[in-house]
Amino acid sequence: MPLFEYKGVDAKSKNVSGTVDAESEKAARAKLRRQKIFPTKISQQGKGIKEIRLFKGVKVEEIANMTRQLSVLLNANIPLIEALEATIDQVENPEIRKALTDIKGKVSEGSRMGDCLAAYPKVFDNIYIYMVKAGESSGSLDVVLDRLALFKEGQADLKQNIQSAMIYPALMIFVSFGMLLYLFTSVVPKITSMLIKQKAALPLPTQIVMGITDAILNYWYFVGAGLIIFVLWFLSWKGSVKGRERIDKWRLTAPIIGGLSIKIAVSRFARTLSTLLDSGVQLLPGLEIVKNVLDNVVLAKVIENVMANVKEGESLADPLSRSGYFPAMFLHMIKVGEKTGQLEKMLEKVAANYDKEVDTYVKGLTSMLTPVMLIFMGGMIGLIVAAVLLPILEMQ
Repeated sequence: MPLFEYKGVDAKSKNVSGTVDAESEKAARAKLRRQKIFPTKISQQGKGIKEIRLFKGVKVEEIANMTRQLSVLLNANIPLIEALEATIDQVENPEIRKALTDIKGKVSEGSRMGDCLAAYPKVFDNIYIYMVKAGESSGSLDVVLDRLALFKEGQADLKQNIQSAMIYPALMIFVSFGMLLYLFTSVVPKITSMLIKQKAALPLPTQIVMGITDAILNYWYFVGAGLIIFVLWFLSWKGSVKGRERIDKWRLTAPIIGGLSIKIAVSRFARTLSTLLDSGVQLLPGLEIVKNVLDNVVLAKVIENVMANVKEGESLADPLSRSGYFPAMFLHMIKVGEKTGQLEKMLEKVAANYDKEVDTYVKGLTSMLTPVMLIFMGGMIGLIVAAVLLPILEMQ
């Protein structure tokens, strides 16, 4: 539904402005009059210079910023509807703006904000919805939104740190394959054609390099078709239940990558559950949300088993320990938290610690990948040069 920006006066003759969603300008004016607002200017958003967004969707950073703004306004004792209206004016993402506009309208009609959020799953995840509901029930929505802002900011920082650390290795891989492709398609054919004219004896390494070059130059469509078929098959297999489980298990047990995956999973588990418990959400509903946040079907099954054991009266740490996926320090902290009745605080400390470990691990992995890629590139180029030079040296 289109959004319309308006300026006007209310029933007390005060100047007001904001946005309203409606099917048309006429409908927008009628909707404003029902709210006892008399518009002096109204225009549809998106007309004129259109906003260009290369990547559609909602980023974690945008949700974090929006939540922080709303939290600050509520902490200043501004009523929720006015705070939502002020936040809408500051939001740039059209999906978030539309969602908040609709929510503001429903809240002004008497609905609870937490119930309205569920209509926008692409904008607000289950963590957000449950925490807002808990905040409204306890009368501490401003405090909960502040925690949510911290939680989303932490998510955004972790994601940004990982992405930033992986840019350089990804760039090196791209450049490496580009150089190899150039050598195979431009340099090697010229030299090998000269060797063939000279009727030189071709050793095995030279024949292998010539075979690769011939396949790339003359049978590229078969190679391309084979790669496309393989990618489509892999995506189909990955989307299956068995394939997803195999890949997720490999992510947890593979050398190097497995350690990073476990640390990220522990960080997400601890931060999410800590935030939910601290906001008044009970343990079992919290674990249900955590199960989806981990984004790993193997760990999701572990959490389901944990929930079943907790329902039967068992502690949280014991079934987690039996799974074999969680580190000893993490389990020890949970046991201490359960014994002292400060589980959420212990989980918060664990999350902070593992966030640092993930950052350190990624930086170490990046520093290790750089020399590995250089050695790989040097080795590949050296093999190609040796394969080309061997017959030339034998001719002398």
